[in-house]
Amino acid sequence: MIRLACSVFVVLLVAVMGPSSTDALTALKQPSGRVILSVSGEIERTNADDRADFDRAMLEAIGMVELETVTPFTEGSTVFRGILARDLLRYLGATGSQVEAAAIDLYEVTIPIDDFEQFDVLIALEADGKQLRVRDHGPTWIIYPWSQHEELGKEIYSRRSIWQMNAIDVR
Repeated sequence: MIRLACSVFVVLLVAVMGPSSTDALTALKQPSGRVILSVSGEIERTNADDRADFDRAMLEAIGMVELETVTPFTEGSTVFRGILARDLLRYLGATGSQVEAAAIDLYEVTIPIDDFEQFDVLIALEADGKQLRVRDHGPTWIIYPWSQHEELGKEIYSRRSIWQMNAIDVR
């Protein structure tokens, strides 16, 4: 009877809060491959001290999307694949108003979380069907949908498009 009551509670919880709320009921697994992104700060789900470490497969499992856009850094239109930044933050139960993103080359930039809600900002893992390597701006690269929003032509957005990103701190 208790098991049935617990099952009914979980089903009702998912029905009321939505399927993504089940993530909060599940521990974040350990990466089995090379860690390419670490997220720290105001997050609920972790797998290493006070941070969440991700290998590529873990990021892909959040849900890959495709975005075709021009960028201030590439020639012509490029098809990027990766995960939406807002999906990663929701997956981790992140709170806060901004992220501090850091790159392998020590470049750092502050990005308001509102950007992730207002625009389909991608954490790109691929460009034109090829995995992003360090020499091609990887392992992860923040990509704004420049082609879809004229207002993204401002320099502030190109500065926020951090490549070789390997860490995010939610504040």
